[in-house]
Amino acid sequence: MPAASRASAARLVATHIARERCGGAPQYFDAWLARHGGGPPHPPDLLDCLVAMVASESIGKPPKGGSDEHIEGFVAEHIWHLLTIENALTFGVPVRVDGPDWSVTDSGGDGLAIYRSNGSLVFRLWESKAHTSDGTVREVVNGACRQVDSNALRYLARFSKC
Repeated sequence: MPAASRASAARLVATHIARERCGGAPQYFDAWLARHGGGPPHPPDLLDCLVAMVASESIGKPPKGGSDEHIEGFVAEHIWHLLTIENALTFGVPVRVDGPDWSVTDSGGDGLAIYRSNGSLVFRLWESKAHTSDGTVREVVNGACRQVDSNALRYLARFSKC
């Protein structure tokens, strides 16, 4: 992939993350966007609020940041969410798509999406897992499938309160 395409994709994902995290407080997203666009540094009180909203325990606080695994999981959940709401996965017309959890270490399913497909409602409940060099990708995927299979009813009950 060309460097310009990678940079464009990174901008798209970063903007999506900031918009999602600042959801109910658009003034913080606007402040993040202004700085991202080359604006002046934020005053300390605004920066503290932005760090609290955007840099959860999943990705850590500047300058140290979180663990690579948590950051990768955080970004992966947001990429999946972005693809899901954009209907890039062609499951049908999105009716409801839940956003990523606040923290990548929260228990439960990582997302619920309900689609209208051929006149029916269908859902996708997904679980993301990190793959380390300790096992095969197949083992990780099978583990995630077993987790969703054994906990699906509990996960759906959790989402039903919304």
